[in-house]
Amino acid sequence: MESCSSLLSEEQFQCSICLDVFTEPVSIACGHNFCKACLGGYWDNSDSCQCPLCKQVFTMRPELKTNTTIRELSDQFKGMRDRSDGKRGGDDPSCDICTWRRLSAAKFCLQCLTYFCDVHLEPHRRVAGLKRHALIDPAEKLEDRMCPEHHILLDWFCRTDQKCVCHLCLEKDHNTHNAILLEMECGERQAQLRRIHFKVQQMMQECKQKVQDIKYSVELCRKDMERDITDTIQVFNALVATAERSRSELMWVIKKKQKAVERRAEGFIKGLQLEIKALRQRGDELAELSQNDDPFRVLRNSRSLYDLPHVNDWPDVGARSNLCEDEENIRKSLRSAVGELELTARRELSDLEDRLNKEMEKFPDQKLRWVQQFAVDVTLDPDTAHRSLTLSDNRKEAREGKWLKKPFNQKRFTGFLGASVVAAEGCSSGKFYYEVQVEKKKKWALGVVRESIDRRKSFPISPEHGYWTIELGDSYKASTDPPVLLFPRKLRKVGVFVDYEGGQVSFYDVDSKSHIHSFTGYTFTGTLYPYFYCGVDDSAPLVITPVRYGD
Repeated sequence: MESCSSLLSEEQFQCSICLDVFTEPVSIACGHNFCKACLGGYWDNSDSCQCPLCKQVFTMRPELKTNTTIRELSDQFKGMRDRSDGKRGGDDPSCDICTWRRLSAAKFCLQCLTYFCDVHLEPHRRVAGLKRHALIDPAEKLEDRMCPEHHILLDWFCRTDQKCVCHLCLEKDHNTHNAILLEMECGERQAQLRRIHFKVQQMMQECKQKVQDIKYSVELCRKDMERDITDTIQVFNALVATAERSRSELMWVIKKKQKAVERRAEGFIKGLQLEIKALRQRGDELAELSQNDDPFRVLRNSRSLYDLPHVNDWPDVGARSNLCEDEENIRKSLRSAVGELELTARRELSDLEDRLNKEMEKFPDQKLRWVQQFAVDVTLDPDTAHRSLTLSDNRKEAREGKWLKKPFNQKRFTGFLGASVVAAEGCSSGKFYYEVQVEKKKKWALGVVRESIDRRKSFPISPEHGYWTIELGDSYKASTDPPVLLFPRKLRKVGVFVDYEGGQVSFYDVDSKSHIHSFTGYTFTGTLYPYFYCGVDDSAPLVITPVRYGD
């Protein structure tokens, strides 16, 4: 239902004589309305009293009385027009209802077209019919809500042109358009905004929950790392303590054995010194008697000197050999204890690394950063390159093309395996990582191979034959028997990570920092070499690129 303000227009309150809004409007018997002064002046200058519009003649001049209803409406329309034209004085509009002391307006009613103070606004807050009126801030400009052509309120919304219009514009220019009352469109828009606001709140809650989950995961990871660090410290402290204890025990045994040897040696020395004294005395007697000139004395005393003094059968001093034997036994025990502790430490560190890998799989970005620290410089080995491959001068690029004449080499791939080449650098322990650009390639394969692979025969590439690779042919897949299909986004740069002791080969999408595939649970033997397959009839190059750690 149209509001009463939509029915107000300047033509309806316009005097047909002065062509201005009524001033002291009067009504005559024919039903037409005029300004009291305009109609009186018209009759004063005419020979008869007749209506200026319909020309109805009155035999007697009617008594003119002001139509109070039309006057009030005219005054309100004048006030609305003056406000819209900026003729109202003062910065703060005042209440139109106050008669003695005008209070500052609190609201402006778009239906009543009147400013109300808080006192006179009370009916709009109490009466059911008035509660539906639209109240706006009195400081807001009315020009924005008025039709620039008809100078009346914009109370309709044209959905076709997506603009606000008045009811006269609707009848004139938008009569075939999809239009709806401004209040109804506002209600629908607000309902839509509430639904969007609800979704925004839901999304915000989901984001907050994800933040909490990430913080919780980080906290769990931190606690796990602290526990693992504590366990590692305990293992190594136990290892050091055992080594210190074994060293102390060995030193105690060695010192105790040394003291025993010294005590035994002192006993031997004392006995030998007594025997030396007795032998010296016998030697002096023999020397004296052998030089004596008295035959009688020589014959009498020589018989007792024929027998040698008694000397103990002293055993050989084998303390050193016994000591060495004891020390060797202690060393063996020590080596055994250290070996057991080393195995325990390796096992604990392996478990710690496994737990670390599982936790880091939850954060592929961090996992890629971690493996990138093991980056190595990789160059292609020309002695292994197939005859169809051309290598760049820096041995960082390989492309398939015209077959070249190359010297025979047992390490070279033959025609059965196609455009293959391995790196000059191999690995037989530890970890290493490298990256290869595969952009614009339609066929390729990357990974590592055993040094002992057969490079002449044709067979399916798989770990059973010494190949740990992924490839692109008709699709992305891991080179197993049977192949495992992979579903990454289009790859431009691939990272290859090898953990020799861990028996693992992993592949990463460097651009998205995501994990592609892993070969796990293998026991590597011999040397592993990075492997590159450039495809057949595909001249785009495979390029070994520098690893930009932390990008």
